[in-house]
Amino acid sequence: MMIHAVLHFCLLAKLCVSFDSARFLQSRKSPSCTTTLSSSVSSFEKTGITRELQWDPVPTPIPLRKELDLLESGVLMQRGEFCMLHGDRLQEVEDECLKLGMTLPQGLLIRRQLMVSKVVRSSWMLKDRSKLGDIRRKFQDEGWSLLELSEDIDQPPVSILRAIIAERVFRAYPDMRIGDQKRIVRSIISEKDPDKIGKFLTDRELSELQTAKEFDVVGFQISTATPVLWEEALYTYLNEQKINYVSEETLRDAEISFTPDCLILDDCYINGQLIRWMDVKSFYGSGLRENKHFTNSLKKQIGRYETEFGESGAVVFKHGFSSKLQSKFPSTLFLDAGPLVDDMKFKGEDNL
Repeated sequence: MMIHAVLHFCLLAKLCVSFDSARFLQSRKSPSCTTTLSSSVSSFEKTGITRELQWDPVPTPIPLRKELDLLESGVLMQRGEFCMLHGDRLQEVEDECLKLGMTLPQGLLIRRQLMVSKVVRSSWMLKDRSKLGDIRRKFQDEGWSLLELSEDIDQPPVSILRAIIAERVFRAYPDMRIGDQKRIVRSIISEKDPDKIGKFLTDRELSELQTAKEFDVVGFQISTATPVLWEEALYTYLNEQKINYVSEETLRDAEISFTPDCLILDDCYINGQLIRWMDVKSFYGSGLRENKHFTNSLKKQIGRYETEFGESGAVVFKHGFSSKLQSKFPSTLFLDAGPLVDDMKFKGEDNL
């Protein structure tokens, strides 16, 4: 019993000191834990230090009416269009954004969210055996290109080929675990396995895949460093303000169930509102009903954080947010880029 007690004490002690960096240990005052949550969360004790920050400039949310006007203008999306915009199409969106007092990145990010929402709503097409059979026949037997099919059914071209490849892999390996089948499909789409590409794609189909990737930012997304850089910008700001916090990585190491980008250990007030956690988003927070897929995801995330940590927090959107979010989530503080960009702490660019 004594050994178990000692081991338990050592584990808690390790969690208590495994904060984001030695900076916290150097600046920490006598802590007093004021929360009674899960054992993992409560091991990150509050410092009892009160801090007040002013997030300048004070965020100005975009009125929902402006988002609706941009949507109703019809410039954001066209049938079968899932690519980045260039030339006249890009100028068309920029002109409409300027007319409404919005930025081009805001318009492009709303467009991206609308595309994702559209695909989520209509993804059944690529799961329905009869519909997929018709698509496969047009692609394999009638020589339709993926871009032609994309315009025909209004689905991302890479997603179309992914569904066709998934069907082929299932037929070739019916007894294989689904997870392993999906890994094969991913290796083909990413062109990382020449043997599997040769087994499941013709030369024409490989060429179609490569072309489709150039015209698809929804069905095929290239990972960027933007989210990581954005998190680092937040940490830099908090360090400069001498705020005691725990990073997402440390929270994960402590096996916390739901992890925001940081857990604030001080009694920190931002623009007069007490916050316990912060999460950063490298996009625009849309309030459109058509983007409810995004809003529902945000609702679940905020709910989990508030349940996990017992208090409300702040969400930082790099490109601003809709007034609808403020009314929908009154307990959450919404912020824009503010000092993170003004102080040149963040220099990444979004792949819009």
